Amino acid sequence: MVNYADAINPEDAVFEARGVKVVVDPLSLPLIDGTLVDFVKQGLNEAFKFQNPKAKGECAAARASTSNFGAARRI
Repeated sequence: MVNYADAINPEDAVFEARGVKVVVDPLSLPLIDGTLVDFVKQGLNEAFKFQNPKAKGECAAARASTSNFGAARRI
């Protein structure tokens, strides 16, 4: 689940690239280890795209966004 972080706890892992911070709680970190995060702009639409090698499937919304624009970062 993706949410905005209101605060960063001391035990949280923080990843930063190009002015964007990704904050991950310690329980979620093993689940997303190795995930590629990209910000995709396509026409008027823009969203984060996640490619997780540990994922066993994806929802229809993730399959609908297949273009890669910009520089992706691996967590």
